[in-house]
Amino acid sequence: MKVGHGSHIGKIRKLNQDAYWVGTSKDGRPVLAVADGLGGHRAGEVASQMLVTAIETFAETHQWDQVDLLKRDWVNAIQRANREIYEAGRSDEKLAGMGTTLTMMIQSGSHIHVFHVGDTRLYRIRKDGMEKVTKDHTLVESLLESGEISLEEARQHPNRNMLMRAIGTDPTLEVDVLDLDWVEEDLYLLCSDGLTNYVDEQQIWEIIKMTDQPSDSVQQLIDAANAHGGGDNITAIIYKPEVIG
Repeated sequence: MKVGHGSHIGKIRKLNQDAYWVGTSKDGRPVLAVADGLGGHRAGEVASQMLVTAIETFAETHQWDQVDLLKRDWVNAIQRANREIYEAGRSDEKLAGMGTTLTMMIQSGSHIHVFHVGDTRLYRIRKDGMEKVTKDHTLVESLLESGEISLEEARQHPNRNMLMRAIGTDPTLEVDVLDLDWVEEDLYLLCSDGLTNYVDEQQIWEIIKMTDQPSDSVQQLIDAANAHGGGDNITAIIYKPEVIG
């Protein structure tokens, strides 16, 4: 895989509650995931790591003959992880209320399958700009969609990070599933809001287009977020799909 990835605690937080994984499923499909934990003490860190560990274990032990089965099985796996995180939060008061976001993508031939909960994001990067593929499950996003606030108001809204959906906060979970076709030269960026809250999309796109080395771009994105305050954990994965069997 041509991929760059990294995570940084930022300049304010005492813990890095982000977690991520880059690997392949048992049948060789690239799998990339970013999780941003939420909750007091170390709870957010526990939730995101539980989720990423579950993803890694499931990926490395499963393979699929049909795409429909792949998508069904992954939704079920994420929902099982949701239940495990929810039950862990209920059984230990130190972990009460913990949860995590998730943005995950799997390449299957010329197709990209996306699984998403929360406000971590997936962007598709092209020569002429970048497109946000995922929808933030936040209060502000719902207000923006309904026309109750403007884009500029959304950027400054005091509750812009209030999640309406997360993994581990309820016993049941709805997972967004998206399917994309990629073309040559497409890049994909998975990232936590510690990047997008501090670096605007235009600057993100310009940084990524400056070099063809995803690892260099990731480091420059992290540096830019820290230069603009670094008020949250910062995690980014940049992936360039290649033809696979």
